[in-house]
Amino acid sequence: ASELTAFLDQLTEDPEFGLSAEVALIRSELLRGGDISTALAQLNELLKERPDSQPLKFLKAHILAATGKPDEAESLYRAILKIQPGATSVWGTLHALHLAQGAPEKAQAVLKDALNALPDEPNLLLLQAADYERAREIDKAIEVYEKLYAYNSQSRIVANNLASLLTTHRTDDESLQRAVTLARRLRGAKVPAFQDTYGWVTYRMGNYEEALAELDAAIAIDSNDVWAWANRGTVLLSLNRLDEAEQAFDRADAIAPGNFVSLRGRGYVVQNRDRAYDRATYLFNRSLELDPDNAFAHFHRGF
Repeated sequence: ASELTAFLDQLTEDPEFGLSAEVALIRSELLRGGDISTALAQLNELLKERPDSQPLKFLKAHILAATGKPDEAESLYRAILKIQPGATSVWGTLHALHLAQGAPEKAQAVLKDALNALPDEPNLLLLQAADYERAREIDKAIEVYEKLYAYNSQSRIVANNLASLLTTHRTDDESLQRAVTLARRLRGAKVPAFQDTYGWVTYRMGNYEEALAELDAAIAIDSNDVWAWANRGTVLLSLNRLDEAEQAFDRADAIAPGNFVSLRGRGYVVQNRDRAYDRATYLFNRSLELDPDNAFAHFHRGF
């Protein structure tokens, strides 16, 4: 019910589906401890009075999805989109429904249809970039983020994601310099994801102490930020502080077991500290299996 209440709050503020009075009624029922079936019954009564209300249909579709009826939810989402093809939030919710069902191909098909209807919609383009990342089509993801950045260079989210991809999956100087320009927008941000990216870009520039300070600041805000710990380990490797690096990778692995950065970093530790070359090779190979497109996994494998 809490997830549904949060959705109702979003729906109330949605410019496409502002429906404060009706939504407030159902939200109040849920907050009083009412179950979803009661809320659905109220919604069905409202739909009898307003059978053509797209916002009410949208809410019903969401409840159907939340109660284990994804096929019915999808049918209702598509009925809404047939009448209101510019409804960004409905496209996004249908996309999320397929991802939740473990059907990324269907999610991508939905997004293709959505972008045919709304080719320059930023929220849909963000979903497209994320889809490309999940499919390991990194160059396509970078292309979409560049398009988004051209639309709105003030977006820190876009700058962060683009800088991260450029410095994680590419090793050429042009990409690095582009990332440095983007990362300037992140400096001083008290957001762990932004601090992590700024720290990584700073590391790639060879400023290890500054990078370490930025990653430590991210960890101070969120001690479970797996990538801040993993990247901290990588910076410590470059400072030849191998025991501390191992501890950072151990912490990252405790948060997200088997992540490719920790495996790669441990490989470097055992190779350079312990001279355990067979073990190092195994760890590098495991890292590549998890993320074969990562430029730095390939780079470290050859050490």
